Amino acid sequence: MKDACINIVLDVLEKAEEQYLDRVLNFLVALRKQANFKPNLLLEVFRQVVNKISEGEAFNPRITTHVANLLGKATLGDPGLLKLAEIHYPLFLLVLQQLHKTVGKEQLELKFRASKIDLMSCLPEVDLNKTRLSEVLDGRFPTFLYPLLKVQAEMSKQLTNDPTPSIFFKWIKANSDAKHYKEKALKKLFKLHRIEAESLPPTPQRLRVYVASAPQVATNKLLYLMYFRV
Repeated sequence: MKDACINIVLDVLEKAEEQYLDRVLNFLVALRKQANFKPNLLLEVFRQVVNKISEGEAFNPRITTHVANLLGKATLGDPGLLKLAEIHYPLFLLVLQQLHKTVGKEQLELKFRASKIDLMSCLPEVDLNKTRLSEVLDGRFPTFLYPLLKVQAEMSKQLTNDPTPSIFFKWIKANSDAKHYKEKALKKLFKLHRIEAESLPPTPQRLRVYVASAPQVATNKLLYLMYFRV
């Protein structure tokens, strides 16, 4: 049964017509209800389909987009055929993009929050530096789901230009919404990039920052508490 389902889905993806995607999903929903098709078998069907994307590109160059559309729609419903957290990077970003087109901003935001997915943990470490992050997310990710990504992409650049704490906190205030100040992700980014800034080669400006007077230290601590206190 599992192999038959995989072949049916692949056949539909080669046709690349929206109506057939909806029909095959309805078929899988009916199969789950009437034939007691277990969730782990459904998950395996979707995994095998994803694994065969490269083979399907010979018949349909846009098969990756269609697979993302299929997976996105499979997460809809209560319960869906698939959980959002079961879709992995890099296809995950494209699935979110397709879901945005299908259900709109508000429903996607609710679904993403409910999934409790930590996007920064999903991305490979090589893609977390400021240059790669911008490249990876450019045009493929609904940024309203994770507004701190832009901050992550630009934070290192700001600290390189001027690591002065007071200037840095002003930059955070100008580039992130106040409602995010207490989020663990922003605190983590702050600490990560402060360490990064301190590892840079010393310059007269940086030496002035880190050889701070007692009043400056007190001011810096106050700024940190102002923005990041729990």
